[in-house]
Amino acid sequence: MSEESHHNQRPVTQGELNHRLQELWDYVLEQTECISKLGEKMAAQQSDIDALTTALQAEDSALNTAVTDLTAADAGLAAEIAALQQANPAIDLTALQAEFVNSQAAVAAVGTAVAATAAMVPPAPAPAGG
Repeated sequence: MSEESHHNQRPVTQGELNHRLQELWDYVLEQTECISKLGEKMAAQQSDIDALTTALQAEDSALNTAVTDLTAADAGLAAEIAALQQANPAIDLTALQAEFVNSQAAVAAVGTAVAATAAMVPPAPAPAGG
């Protein structure tokens, strides 16, 4: 604004100043409310994410337990098949052994899938306020 136009302006009255300040204050309050609502929405979303993370971690733990149990069962089956073969050398266990190998491959594939899934699970959420 040039100095000449500045001199040509009429002075602002106290009422006009108060009115403009009130408009500005109302705008600030409106923006504060919008920010507050966004913060609440983000907190709700974070809460949902934290709950999903906890559920995924529990599922991952259950899957790891299942893989451990299947691996132990496979080890038990291997021992049983070996003992059966030792006790009954005349019995043809070829088909049983082939199925056992398939079972081991399936358990290994499940273990690999569980490990890949576990890698996608985010770390546990930090405690609130931490």
